[in-house]
Amino acid sequence: WAAYRMDDGCGGAVTPRRFEVDLDRPRPVARALDGYDASGQEGRTLPAVSFPYAVSAAEPGELLVSAGTAACDCRWYLELEWSSEGRRGTVRIGDEDGAPFRTSGAKGRPVYGYDSVGRAWITGEESGQGG
Repeated sequence: WAAYRMDDGCGGAVTPRRFEVDLDRPRPVARALDGYDASGQEGRTLPAVSFPYAVSAAEPGELLVSAGTAACDCRWYLELEWSSEGRRGTVRIGDEDGAPFRTSGAKGRPVYGYDSVGRAWITGEESGQGG
C-alpha cells in the first residue's frame, strides 16, 4: 500500500492541546506534548497539559491526538476517561462510522503528498518528505 498525506496547507486559528501515541509500544498511551498558541501571538508555546485536565462550558478544550507507527498496520480506538459532577466514564472514539482508526507505517513504501497549488498528488521526494 502507499501512504497519502493531507496535512499541508493552512487553516483557521485553533489552539488544541496536543498528545502523541506510539502505536509500536506494547501498551500505547497518549503522552501530552507542548503546543503552540494559535491566537496570533507568534511563537508562543503552551506547556503540555497535566492531569486531571479540566474544561467547562466557558473554557472548552480541544484535543489533537497524533498516533504514529513505523512498522505496524494497526486498527485502534482512542479511549477518553472523563468525570463530571461525581459521575465518570470512558468514551471510545473511532472513525466517523464508529470503526477503529487504521494507521500504517510507511517504512519501505511509497509516500505521496497532495500539492494543493498544483492540485496533484506528488511523491515524497517531490514534497521534501522522503518516500
